[in-house]
Amino acid sequence: VEPKQINCLFNLAALHNTRGAHKECFDVYKKILRVNPSHVDSMCNSGQLLQSKFYDLETAQAMYERALEIQPNHETTLYNFALLKLSQNKPIEAREMLRRCVRANPNHLWAAC
Repeated sequence: VEPKQINCLFNLAALHNTRGAHKECFDVYKKILRVNPSHVDSMCNSGQLLQSKFYDLETAQAMYERALEIQPNHETTLYNFALLKLSQNKPIEAREMLRRCVRANPNHLWAAC
């Protein structure tokens, strides 16, 4: 699969997500990650689906951790990970993720609030 095709697959996943077809969306992200195991945006979005649609917080956390190993300042992953930490009643860890997010992008719309 060429990089251009990965972009097409990523767009397809977004379309599935917009339509509410979350399983199909997740399946496309898994396909992208099989081809490119370092595709941080797919890891981040998979984590978000696992967290908010499939309620698999443990796997979502592992996905966020892996994404941050590859790209430590990925602001969307940091923000989503903060939300996960809040849902686990871990406000101190959530605050640290939000601080990292703001350091990565001081203009991040939600993290800076």
